[in-house]
Amino acid sequence: PASLLGLAQWVAGEAAAGGARILTSTTASIDGGGRRELWWVGDVAVLTDGQHLLAGDAVPGGDDWLFAVGRPDLVVADRGFAGAALRAGVEVIAWADLDAPALSLAAARGRPIVVVPLDEQRPAPAYDAVAGVMLEAGDPTEAG
Repeated sequence: PASLLGLAQWVAGEAAAGGARILTSTTASIDGGGRRELWWVGDVAVLTDGQHLLAGDAVPGGDDWLFAVGRPDLVVADRGFAGAALRAGVEVIAWADLDAPALSLAAARGRPIVVVPLDEQRPAPAYDAVAGVMLEAGDPTEAG
């Protein structure tokens, strides 16, 4: 969702500062399912129909979109892309809206996912506290 874009950009910046290679492009498109493109806002990919950002439980062709510009080692995403990454065996940090228990269930079953619970419909500044907690927590993909 657009409300999480600033938080996603912050995470991408922190990852890059820590030495991560961020997969980027200008645009990417996949055939089928109507007009759908990946656009980049800074280092963050967003799915669009050309007019709106698309988000929700099911990203049409999520698995294809996920690998449109290469296979990532880590995906930071919400619902549809997080699920596609899990199915592909990629480590995930997932924004999980409070009404989306599937990602938390995946974590409980030992899948390679760290779940960040939040309400996706808050104004962007509301996520500043989330960024602070994530920064204090350190690298969530390292056991410890």
